[in-house]
Amino acid sequence: MNIILFRHGISEDLEVGSSKSDSERQLTKKGRKQMKQVAKGLRRIVGSGCLVACSPYVRAVQTAEILLKELWKGGESEFLVVEKMKSGVEPESATEWLAQQDPEAKVILVGHEPDCSRLMAYLTAGAGAAYGRLSKAGACLIHCPSTPSAGRGELIWLVTPAMIKRLGA
Repeated sequence: MNIILFRHGISEDLEVGSSKSDSERQLTKKGRKQMKQVAKGLRRIVGSGCLVACSPYVRAVQTAEILLKELWKGGESEFLVVEKMKSGVEPESATEWLAQQDPEAKVILVGHEPDCSRLMAYLTAGAGAAYGRLSKAGACLIHCPSTPSAGRGELIWLVTPAMIKRLGA
């Protein structure tokens, strides 16, 4: 299984005293523009036919929608909202969900920090402590030769949004 961990795009700050919850924060105008550019570059790396899954938080759903629209024009893809990807979830939870998917699948998980980094560490090193960090709209590819589990994955690449955008230019 090829797993692309993708951090959501630039989102609104959570204002002190605001009635808006963290889960309701949206992508900013700059975040939407950046995501469209990043999605075009990511298309050159991953192609089509991916399963896209995301956190139920608004900014992650918006990121996944942009990825689908820009990445797979004319390709077959799916889009799922997965509770096990919401902010603050343990890496084992997302790994359980991944283990239920087709082992030959190409999966993009859109999530949050530090959750994406912790999941990257869990899948590749078997530990929950992050050893890298995804910037907003950044991504990494982890290859698992069998069912995803702790320490079974190999980190293939880790890219910033600027690197991905250059591929789409």
